[in-house]
Amino acid sequence: MVDTFEYSAQQIFNPAGRNHISSIAAFYQRSLYKEKVYPDFDLLPIDYWYDKLLYGRVDQKQNSVVLKPGRLKQIKSATGNLFAADFVVDAFEAFVEHMDKAAARGAICKENTLFFRIRAKKAWIDYENAYGAHLQSLYGGFVNNYVTKYDSRIHDFNSFAVIYTDYLRSFLGLYPITRTNFMLTSFCSPLVSGLMIEIDSSDHGEDIGKARRYTQDPNFEFYVKAAKKFGFIVDKNAPWRLTADLFTSAILSFMTPYNIDKDTLFSAYYDTLFLDDIDDLKDLYRNTYNSYISLVPETKELISCSSAGPGVWRRNSVPHIRIEFKPRYAMYDINTIPSRVWINLYFGIRQAEAGFPISSITPKIKYAFQLYNLRGARRALTYINNLYRQYIYPTGYRFDFIKAPEKELTTAPARGIVGDVGIY
Repeated sequence: MVDTFEYSAQQIFNPAGRNHISSIAAFYQRSLYKEKVYPDFDLLPIDYWYDKLLYGRVDQKQNSVVLKPGRLKQIKSATGNLFAADFVVDAFEAFVEHMDKAAARGAICKENTLFFRIRAKKAWIDYENAYGAHLQSLYGGFVNNYVTKYDSRIHDFNSFAVIYTDYLRSFLGLYPITRTNFMLTSFCSPLVSGLMIEIDSSDHGEDIGKARRYTQDPNFEFYVKAAKKFGFIVDKNAPWRLTADLFTSAILSFMTPYNIDKDTLFSAYYDTLFLDDIDDLKDLYRNTYNSYISLVPETKELISCSSAGPGVWRRNSVPHIRIEFKPRYAMYDINTIPSRVWINLYFGIRQAEAGFPISSITPKIKYAFQLYNLRGARRALTYINNLYRQYIYPTGYRFDFIKAPEKELTTAPARGIVGDVGIY
């Protein structure tokens, strides 16, 4: 491979790449690290910064997925209460034992190295906590900044939904609200997959630390090859991160005791996220509305008491405040909103999150509603997801999408509440 730049020996030995430097400097330093600092072994590392960002977060059909909590196992060789997928933990424990034995027989050096008595420092992160924190930050932006300009216009859930949907529309291309698309962003740690274990807590952006503590360690090549032997691949940009290398024979040997293989892993260990997206939208709108009116429980409207009548102001008129209480919407009330309203809203949100237009969207919305009525929510959500999931890997990946003929509905589009907002 031809190098992007010419690098000196001093630069290679002391890489200066880090966060918060100029874009030109960052490009030069990241090219240096990628091309020269990381050793050129026969084993290719995984590269999360360039081509494997979504590893373990999408299945073979490009659906966003999340690990089932029941498939977690605690890591014994760890500095705290850490977990990962059960077969990943078994492979890691075997790898740690192998490295300790290598040190005992003198195959690796014990002094001044991170590769002796390896312990996990980070592992699985709960997706629900990450997603909840994301929604909480969006809620803070809504109540602290956006909605203060429109407070007098919110009288009930219907008027709230119009304003809240406009708020969502303003950032969905950058900050998705569906679980399906939040999983695909850089806001969501790849550790949610349960396939990764980190043996250090170093800064991912400091190239000098990676070089001094890892790539220049005389044990590093042994570490990389031993990891491969037990089904792991080393992250090029974070050499302390080990990722289960699906679907190599090494990691498959640890999957076999759990009666899984490359064909059954995702169905047995992961839940598909898009199937709950509409229910999540209902919860989001309801919870945001109820939280908002708990902070601002009443609408205050100024009216004139002058003889000229309400709304007509004169110099000596005395204003009064009429207080209008905002009714809460319980979950039962949310569920009385027609399904076609939520399907229409969901289409608009997925369109905005995806960032690319789909032509003739109205017939597709109608067809999705027809599927919902005739074959249930799962078929409708699958159809919608199939329209948008192709952007996950824009180049080099093509999967067979489920196609179906789109028929016109005789049912008129829903109006009122959320249906008229039109997020797309």
